[in-house]
Amino acid sequence: MSNREVSKRHSETRRDIASVYHDGLTALGPDGDMARAEAGHRIASFGNAENESYGIEYGYAYRESPVICAEQAADIPNNPLRYIPTTFPGARMPSVVLKDHTPIYDRLGLWFTLVCIGMPPSIALVEAAARRGAPLDVLRLDEPDFIAIYGRRLMLVRPDQHIAWRGTACDDRHEAELIIARVLGFLN
Repeated sequence: MSNREVSKRHSETRRDIASVYHDGLTALGPDGDMARAEAGHRIASFGNAENESYGIEYGYAYRESPVICAEQAADIPNNPLRYIPTTFPGARMPSVVLKDHTPIYDRLGLWFTLVCIGMPPSIALVEAAARRGAPLDVLRLDEPDFIAIYGRRLMLVRPDQHIAWRGTACDDRHEAELIIARVLGFLN
């Protein structure tokens, strides 16, 4: 569904909700109670996409951004009404709660964060970021179940919680330099 279609649907929903209102809703006693209950049921039947379009809120992705390491076969979900988690670069990192009951977003750094799941950090990426003067925190997670969620052991996460790069390893210094240069906007 396109953004234009979503906007049209929202307008129609607002119109439908407005049509439910009548003077009887302010009546006191059982008649007013029944009118309000009926209005509530009718409004609920219209859906609440205007306020619950989680695909727009959580699923927004920078598909064509020059400051992510896009993947050629990326199939990033694009349903404005439904959020479907993914870790393709450009997408928001799916939220999880860690063993210590801390949301992962609370453990991300203020700038870039290299998330390492069950493995040591990529020294090549850490050194490339340092050479460019890019603030980089490293978050090491010993949570094997997260591989099923994130699909990769390494993710470079931007300050806005969107994934800039992901991989299984990055030991090559030249590759690391290119990744950091891209996410900082030095490559187009």
